[in-house]
Amino acid sequence: MYSIGQAFTVRTGSLTRSGAPSGRAGPIVPWTVELTLRSHHLMPPGVVSDFADLAPVQDYLRTGLDLRVLPEALGRAPTLEHLARHLFGWCMENLPVSTQGHLVEVRISQPPTVWAAYSGDPL
Repeated sequence: MYSIGQAFTVRTGSLTRSGAPSGRAGPIVPWTVELTLRSHHLMPPGVVSDFADLAPVQDYLRTGLDLRVLPEALGRAPTLEHLARHLFGWCMENLPVSTQGHLVEVRISQPPTVWAAYSGDPL
């Protein structure tokens, strides 16, 4: 089995454990979204997926994801767990079909030691 991953850094306010933004005027905290893709077979020229196919994720994280409206967008508290599941579903709906079939996990982390992951069927 082949595995690849790509990480995207988002600089925005941090989330508390309850999912509430930790303060709109608070510090800007980087958090990381990591995608893991796996396949038994490689596509020509010998890759699991073209990293360029993941570019829409970076665009969405920069322009479509706003902590101030996450509760409304997610329909629930914006915890790391809910956000990981939301992003997995977003990827399954918006990435090229060849990439969707290889996506196995979305992991979100906040420094220094907190992370949550979702793998499986989106909502």
